[in-house]
Amino acid sequence: MAIAHSIREAAPATVVEFKGEIDLANSPEVRKLLRGLAKEKKKLLICDLSKVEYIDSSGIATLLDCLKEMRKYKGVLRLAGLPGTVHDVFRLAKLEGVFEIFADVAAALAAPPK
Repeated sequence: MAIAHSIREAAPATVVEFKGEIDLANSPEVRKLLRGLAKEKKKLLICDLSKVEYIDSSGIATLLDCLKEMRKYKGVLRLAGLPGTVHDVFRLAKLEGVFEIFADVAAALAAPPK
């Protein structure tokens, strides 16, 4: 299944909403999109995953790549709205402490900087 996305500005953040699956078939597309935003040196990038039905290890690796790129210039990547099965993948991979994860976009926007 393909991944759909939309991008919007929600000061002070850029929010990318994904819909579908982030897997081996489309993680290169997601990586290209996120790297492009990182190259723009976005200070705060929120990935809204509330409509993501499935994520595999290549999807996780793509998000880790974006996190690494953003940390190079002190940018912040936050994940929001992870459905239960997607959140389970992060929990099982022990990545809850690596990513800033929020219940929804509003919570991610309202959280103070770390």
